[in-house]
Amino acid sequence: MIQDINAANPPGSEAIKQENKIKIHVCFSSDKIYAKFLSLAIVSLLSNKQKNDYLCIYVMDGGLSEDDKEKLSALKSIAEFDLKFINIDSKRFKSCPVKNSKYITLAAYYRLLISDFFPELDKIIYLDCDVLVKDSLKDFYETSVDGYYFAAVQDVDAQRILERLPLKEYYNSGVLLLNLEKFRQEKFTEKVFEWIEENRSLLQLHDQDVLNLYCNGFIKQLPAIWNAQQKYHKKVDGAVVMHYVGRFKDDFIFAGMREVFKTGYSIELSKALVKRFFCRIFKTTFQWIFRLKNKNDTQKELTVLGMKFYMKRKSLKI
Repeated sequence: MIQDINAANPPGSEAIKQENKIKIHVCFSSDKIYAKFLSLAIVSLLSNKQKNDYLCIYVMDGGLSEDDKEKLSALKSIAEFDLKFINIDSKRFKSCPVKNSKYITLAAYYRLLISDFFPELDKIIYLDCDVLVKDSLKDFYETSVDGYYFAAVQDVDAQRILERLPLKEYYNSGVLLLNLEKFRQEKFTEKVFEWIEENRSLLQLHDQDVLNLYCNGFIKQLPAIWNAQQKYHKKVDGAVVMHYVGRFKDDFIFAGMREVFKTGYSIELSKALVKRFFCRIFKTTFQWIFRLKNKNDTQKELTVLGMKFYMKRKSLKI
């Protein structure tokens, strides 16, 4: 069942607002534990979209509270968008193995049912809750996935993972462009749970292993700009989606510090994160007061109270 958060709007009001807009359909999956991260991801998505992008955002609901839903709806103060919640029957996932259950829940598998929820859509973007979007997703959404189940970026840990799986390539499932039409044509949701039961001994990385194994040979590889997985892809030029993989989310919160205060959540900061934050402030202040560095092969740059001076560098003769 899909709960439409826009249902109170007068008929036709959204159609008027969406006129001449490019609709981009984006889906997330979250439970209450990840609601604050979901909000941060959506804030980044709304803050960095293009003017003509109209976002239709769907959240597969693994136990969000009414307060969570109100806070997410309040993000319309940043930019107008559609918001719908999809109620999930978790019993459908009872056969799915969950490892490290302290950090991973059955919500990790919800994306396997996406094609059932959107019979009217041919494709949709799926994003994990621990991503920061730095630019429009228009080009990503318009990427052709004809003949493929989905398009994705190789996982940064693929080489190690491939040692245990009978595959030649391995993709990260945190950012996907899903070909919903192909999933329906192949009756994926009717077959996948039986497949999981038969292959559960292979599954260590939950839905990601399922998607890589089941869809093997029909996955389109994308450049890393669409899923730059920290701390591994820090130097990806022009990265649009930064994905803060890993168990702990301090780096995610720190990188999204500008957006955190728009989420409506009071996000608890670890001691390590607070320390990094104040170290960054101290370093920035100190460098504004005084800094001497090599600008290039021939010049040094001296900063004093924000003013920059340049001098020649002495060459070293050996």
